[in-house]
Amino acid sequence: MKPRVLFAGLFHETHTFVDGATAWSDFEVTYGDAILQKLGDASPTDGFLTAAAELGFEVIPTIDARVSPGGIVEDEAFDAFWRGFVERAAPALAARDSEATSRLVRRSAELHLRHITEGGDPFELTTARPLDFGHWAAHRLEELTHFDLRHGEAVAIGLAIDTVYAGRIGRLAAGDGERILACLEALGFDLYHEAMEDPECILAGLDEFREHLGGRLTIMLPTGIGTTCDVHEIDAEAMMAAMATLARRHAGQERLAG
Repeated sequence: MKPRVLFAGLFHETHTFVDGATAWSDFEVTYGDAILQKLGDASPTDGFLTAAAELGFEVIPTIDARVSPGGIVEDEAFDAFWRGFVERAAPALAARDSEATSRLVRRSAELHLRHITEGGDPFELTTARPLDFGHWAAHRLEELTHFDLRHGEAVAIGLAIDTVYAGRIGRLAAGDGERILACLEALGFDLYHEAMEDPECILAGLDEFREHLGGRLTIMLPTGIGTTCDVHEIDAEAMMAAMATLARRHAGQERLAG
């Protein structure tokens, strides 16, 4: 079997004397196997593909973004690039590809470090903890299943529940919600467990989570890909409906969009 290498490319020559910034919409973006067609086009991607072929590597292509020289790239463009990479790398991550996994772990650690050093330690300064996203349901599911669900599996379901709930209360567009769920599924996670057949029992985890946080209940919800809000009250009916949506999805009966 050939050794494999994961490819993701972002190419931009920054001219600091140019007025204005470079937005994500300015980039020419290519995904997946279409990137392999860049071989021979005299681009940086071509150089990578040529070297990989000469060295006998199989390339796993995820995302290629390029733009003409211009102003400094907007932060939102880097965020969009990273999200595109994670979505396209999901199958390789699910297959435990070491190259894909090492890149994701490293980048996640960088984001964690940056949040603590630049955004304040979430465990010290606020009641809204980014690292607790999806955890209120996860802790409850672990308890109800006597830990048959591993922590990561339970958190994936918790993320899915809060994602669907955010859509039901008008905080998240259906298309964004579908992207989040599809990415979790591509990573190999099952977004439903039979313990969710009793949604009221799951909801009891909200008060346990409030005690875990200390003080006021604070739940982080997605409002888009990479954006969030904090809520302090939960609509129980909408939350139970979100779990029912995931049950129907598990049965192949419903999707959020597309």
